[in-house]
Amino acid sequence: MGFIPVSIHHVYAGPSVQLVKESWQFVAQFLKFLTLGYVVVIVDGRGSANRGINFEAPIKNALGTVEVHDQVEGLLECINRCKVIDRTRVAVTGWSYGGYTSLLLLCNYPHIYRASIAGGAVTEWSLYDSCYTERYMDLPKDNPIGYKASAVTKFVHKFPNEEGRLLIVHGSIDENVHFTHTEQFINALIAAGKPFEQLIFPSERHGIRQGSAVEYFHAKMLSFFQKALK
Repeated sequence: MGFIPVSIHHVYAGPSVQLVKESWQFVAQFLKFLTLGYVVVIVDGRGSANRGINFEAPIKNALGTVEVHDQVEGLLECINRCKVIDRTRVAVTGWSYGGYTSLLLLCNYPHIYRASIAGGAVTEWSLYDSCYTERYMDLPKDNPIGYKASAVTKFVHKFPNEEGRLLIVHGSIDENVHFTHTEQFINALIAAGKPFEQLIFPSERHGIRQGSAVEYFHAKMLSFFQKALK
């Protein structure tokens, strides 16, 4: 049957961002996967930027819904078109809003995603800065259902029961997505008896920037995915 490549689904899916670009800088960040034979899938679904207000508007007051669904639909479309991708060996990863999306994808589609690495992830929008959150979700008192439905911590019972499928990464001095997001999420996972791995960088902020930390993180990512997708 020959070589059938496995896939890394790199996600963001948040508003005001477009990931897919025809540029070397865009491709270069994935060389660590591409040189090892992985297929990297990136999708800009509803809610993403530069396709008009009607394309972005569906996420209003409903973060964590249609934009997550569109990631799955985009992935499956890529698999169907390419024909050679192993649909049984797909992992997902992202940072910040992408970390949030990575958690929701593993939580809601564990039959599609073998593993998830979620970095600097928002886990409850009520914990994030009001300037960003209320722009898309309104005030908590005016959208209580939306806030509750979008909280990853409320759905920990849906995460896989198998070891080696979830890696949580965070910088402990993250000034954007505060570390309390990860603390509360981990507490919820423990209370639910769900397995996970964690990688904490004590001297890193919102993103891994120091050379030795970047090298360590990339090595951990590749090791984790290699085990999960074998």
